[in-house]
Amino acid sequence: MFELIAEFGYLGIFTTILLEIGFMIFPLPGDTLLFSSGILVDADKFNYFTLTLGCFISSVIAGHIGYFIGTKIDRETLINNKYYKIKDNHLHKTEKFFEKYGVWAIMFSRYVPVVRSFISQLLGIIKYDKKKFLIYNTIASFMWVFTIITAGALLGSVFPNAIVYAEYVILILFILVTLPILKEITVQVKHQVHQRRNRNKSN
Repeated sequence: MFELIAEFGYLGIFTTILLEIGFMIFPLPGDTLLFSSGILVDADKFNYFTLTLGCFISSVIAGHIGYFIGTKIDRETLINNKYYKIKDNHLHKTEKFFEKYGVWAIMFSRYVPVVRSFISQLLGIIKYDKKKFLIYNTIASFMWVFTIITAGALLGSVFPNAIVYAEYVILILFILVTLPILKEITVQVKHQVHQRRNRNKSN
C-alpha cells in the first residue's frame, strides 16, 4: 500500500480527497491515506508542509463542490423519488439538527467514513447558511488533515520501523471506526424489515 501511495504521489492523494468528499465517491480510504502519507513523511517520500497544505486545500474545495451539488438537487424531487425513502419531516429534522449542532456535526464529520462523503451535499440540499458552511468547512478540513497527517508523521519519527507495522495499525483503526457505522446500518435494516412485516400482516 505504501508503495502505491508513494507512486501516485501528491496528485493521487489530493484527487482521492476531492473525489471522496466532493463527489460522494465512497468508500475511499481518506483517513488511511492521510495517516499513511504522514508516515511516509519520515521516509522522505513527502514534504510535511506541502502534503498538509495540499490536502487541506483539496478538502476545502471538495466541501464546497459537494455543497454546490447539493444546492442543485431539488428538494421535492428528492422527497418524491422512488429509490430513497426520504420524507419532508426527515429533512426538516435534519435542518433543526444542524441549526443546533451544526458547528460540531460538520467539523467532526470528516473523521467518519461515508458521512464525510455526503454531508456537504446534504447541507446544500437543506440550504444551510453559506457563510457558516464556509467557516465550518474550513475548520473541519484543517482539523482532519492536520491531526491525522501529524499523527502519522509523529509515529514515523518516534518509531522508525513504524512503516513495517503501520498497515496493521491502520486496519485496526479502520475496523474501530467502521464498526459503529455497520452497527447502525444493521439496526436500520432490521427496523425496515420489521416495518414491512407489520404492514404485510395488517394487509
